[in-house]
Amino acid sequence: MTRKGIVEAPGVLVRASLGTLAALGMAGIRMDAVPTTAYLLQHSSTGCMAGCVFCPQSASVRGSKDYVSRVPWPPVELENLVGALRRRRVFRRICMQSVLKPRFAQEMIEVLVRLQDLGIPVSVSINPVGVEILKKISRLSDHLGVGLDAATPRVFRLTGKPYSWETYWWFVERGVEVYGKRHVYVHLVAGMGEAEWEMAETMEKIYRVGGEVALFAHTPIRGSPLSSKPDPCYYRRLQALRHLLSKGYRLGEVAYPENGRIVIRDRYLDEIRADAMLTSGCPWCNRPYYNEGPRGPLYNYPEPGLLPQRFPAECLAKD
Repeated sequence: MTRKGIVEAPGVLVRASLGTLAALGMAGIRMDAVPTTAYLLQHSSTGCMAGCVFCPQSASVRGSKDYVSRVPWPPVELENLVGALRRRRVFRRICMQSVLKPRFAQEMIEVLVRLQDLGIPVSVSINPVGVEILKKISRLSDHLGVGLDAATPRVFRLTGKPYSWETYWWFVERGVEVYGKRHVYVHLVAGMGEAEWEMAETMEKIYRVGGEVALFAHTPIRGSPLSSKPDPCYYRRLQALRHLLSKGYRLGEVAYPENGRIVIRDRYLDEIRADAMLTSGCPWCNRPYYNEGPRGPLYNYPEPGLLPQRFPAECLAKD
């Protein structure tokens, strides 16, 4: 994999996913699927002050800070990036993500002001902040991402998340109040030690408070004590359930637990089609190969043309 040189000048640095830079002509790689969202991240040379053991950006995880999950995110000067976004109108959305560092909220607002002139819809994924700061951010974006990540308080503690489980739920609820229902996407990472039905109950709670679920598969990284990927069929059951919950169904209506796993009730199986396996997230979020290599197995499909003809029924079959 080769890269073109990225010209940097003194100023605000951000990180951008390698696919984002390639789509802008700022990096030279071959892509089987092109991102439809520009993925950006606040920069910190020492990493994020949060202690999340599953994230390469965490200062507690040894290794390069040029990665998020399995994807390189090189640093680039913000003004150069804004210029490229203005010249090449290739994205339907911008996703601006935070790290925990001094002044992260103030810097986020400054970056969003700079991005606003582009006329591209912006999503913000940020650590919990106060309501007044959240309102300022909402005037510069139309969707909010909340990295709850863990499905239970137990997993939350084990993975080293900052703040508290209660603080994140407070922030989800305030986010719904400020952005509106179905405009807050709560990130959940499958495969970090949760029980299957625990994840189901947390997904249902997110929809009950007016949010949406963005599913991620845990990707093992060097230097992390977490070393496993989720079973593909477990992930398919989560995608099937997320698809039904997003249509307004309640958890007990469409599924029940049996032998530790999610069972979709027979009368809803016909509603589970292949497109339930597409990447979940804000409008136009497709995150190509964020959780997996192009050779698969694919957890999230980045575009409809790559989908199999049917949803794998064997993953939904009762034992």
